[in-house]
Amino acid sequence: PVPVVVGAAGGGGRPSLEVWLCRLLRRPLPVALPEDVMWHILSFVPPDVAFHLSLRPLTLLVDKAGSSRGVFTTISAALRAAAHGDVILVKPGVYRESLRLDTCVSIVAHGCPTNGAGAGRAGPGTLSGGASVVITSARDHTITSAAPLARVAGVTLKQTGNCGRSCVLTTHGTLEVRSCAVSSACGLCVEVTHLATPRIVHSRIHDGAAAGLWFRAGGGGLVEGCEILGNGWSGVQISEGAHPALRCCYVHDNKSAGVISFAGGRGLVSHNDIANNGKGGVQVRSAASPTLRNNRIRDERSAGCWIYEGGLGRFFGNEIVDCCWSGFQVEEGSEPLVVANRLRGNRSAGVVVYNRGGGVYAFNDISGNGRCGVQIKSGSAPLLRFNRIHHEKQAGVLTAEDGTGLLEDNDIFDCQWSGVQTEGPSNPLLRRNLIHHNGGAGFIAYQCGSGTLLANKIYGNSKYGVQSKTGGNPIVRGNDIHDRAFAIYLTEAGAGHFEGNSLHALGASRQGTGVFASADCSPILSDNEFGELEIGGGAPAAVDSASEDSEH
Repeated sequence: PVPVVVGAAGGGGRPSLEVWLCRLLRRPLPVALPEDVMWHILSFVPPDVAFHLSLRPLTLLVDKAGSSRGVFTTISAALRAAAHGDVILVKPGVYRESLRLDTCVSIVAHGCPTNGAGAGRAGPGTLSGGASVVITSARDHTITSAAPLARVAGVTLKQTGNCGRSCVLTTHGTLEVRSCAVSSACGLCVEVTHLATPRIVHSRIHDGAAAGLWFRAGGGGLVEGCEILGNGWSGVQISEGAHPALRCCYVHDNKSAGVISFAGGRGLVSHNDIANNGKGGVQVRSAASPTLRNNRIRDERSAGCWIYEGGLGRFFGNEIVDCCWSGFQVEEGSEPLVVANRLRGNRSAGVVVYNRGGGVYAFNDISGNGRCGVQIKSGSAPLLRFNRIHHEKQAGVLTAEDGTGLLEDNDIFDCQWSGVQTEGPSNPLLRRNLIHHNGGAGFIAYQCGSGTLLANKIYGNSKYGVQSKTGGNPIVRGNDIHDRAFAIYLTEAGAGHFEGNSLHALGASRQGTGVFASADCSPILSDNEFGELEIGGGAPAAVDSASEDSEH
């Protein structure tokens, strides 16, 4: 269909809101509707449908170099003449003006493949012939949109001044920005406020002096298929109850985080590639609670995800790899829900929970990180369930500095050091875990570390099942401990309470024994089943065992 082109003098009458709605419905309204009802109906129509050429919208032509009658030389003049549902076609050139969209119009670069419904094959802001439409402002926002429905497609938008204004500001309604390039030399590229719900699609959001996009004050909308890069703050900021969807974007090389949600922000972040940002892939703080699903967060210059200052959030099915710090860093009373993620190859730990951090971590695969799989420190108490923690370069799990928490039903194996280490006055609870085939002990408590082990299966570790030394004092009840050298190994004033365990040494030559305790150790053993028992150096041991070796 060919659009109806209307010149500067108008023609054919200006369409009303009712006429536009009838064009969309392709039939007359059966009854007269109040204006607020018609706006409500239009709120469900995507902008690329509302302005589709098949509707034969009235079209105004803008050409900066034009001199023929009926052609506008500025976009602002065309906007003043436009009515709801009109399309403004803009010919290549640099247009130095600030636009305010209060009328429901579509501003499209002439020749842009997005005149229909699809995205252009040329790059954002570039026409198929290589020419471009550039709209730039130095004194104000380049575009301010408060229209219930509007669209901008195939243009380059720039804010070039030093006024601190954002390039695109949308305060109400739904503005679609499709196949555009957006930048700002002095502020935000895109600012969304006051319940506005824009659609930023297949665009390049880059080189903002501040953030690439900031959703705040209840703003929402959709950002899809965009490249967001090189911004002075974060790529995407979400705050104050805003809840946008960020989908299938490439967010990289921003100076702060790739995505940050704070001050009660929310957001749904899914299927994005987030990489090489200065202060982490994702930051969540100050009671923010976004949902992240199936993202790839990689090669970050600090942590993959940093949750702090009481941050919340839900993280499902993400891959967090090769970051310079930890995959997850959680602190300061934060309580995220972290489920079914894959964390591998990060230079520090897979997960670090410290400074009174918490959270639930379940069904994750944590492997091949530069230090431990999970570190729990400084008063933190997370819950870890049904995780696979394996092939770590140090311990599978380390607790220290009053770290506690519950480790339940995890599989911890093939770590180069011990499966679980506790040091300092830390006291985790381990229940029903499999801890096996680690390079050191299955579990070690040292430097006054403790811990409670209940109903775990500890086997096949290179050194010992449970080791206690330098003041370690764990409680070990009802576990199956079948290890290669000693099931329990105590030295250097190590202690502990061992009750109701099945203790066996399973070395290939069976030269190991069930328990070894040096002369300075005083463990309490009660109701254990022993394969063999040796108390080295004549150490006193309180033993009350029903097995035949209890007298040792």
